[in-house]
Amino acid sequence: MLVLNGSPRLDGNTKTALNTIVSEINKNCTNSLVEIYDVTEHKLSGCINCDGCKSNGGNCILPDESANIINKIYNADTIIFGSPVYWWGISAQLKMVIDKMYSKSEQFQKQKENRISYCWS
Repeated sequence: MLVLNGSPRLDGNTKTALNTIVSEINKNCTNSLVEIYDVTEHKLSGCINCDGCKSNGGNCILPDESANIINKIYNADTIIFGSPVYWWGISAQLKMVIDKMYSKSEQFQKQKENRISYCWS
């Protein structure tokens, strides 16, 4: 299970909510492995729609850490996205990760399961 904290405040309300969710998951599902990934602690750049990823197996060609998080999302059994609400939407940091999922869009479309949950704070 992968929990993405999209808040730029690493110890803010979103992280508190996500920690509570993870705590309850660990209490009720003792054999589950849960990883919290703080998006803002990693160097990410926005998708520029160059389509370089479409010719190399789904890896963004920009020099950032997005391949790591996108592969974690792709391989996770369950994904929980956590974000504060800014101007009626998710944080720019989490939006950047979601946009970078484009790099593996063909692989994601072949997956048959629904594995995503949301947590807005």
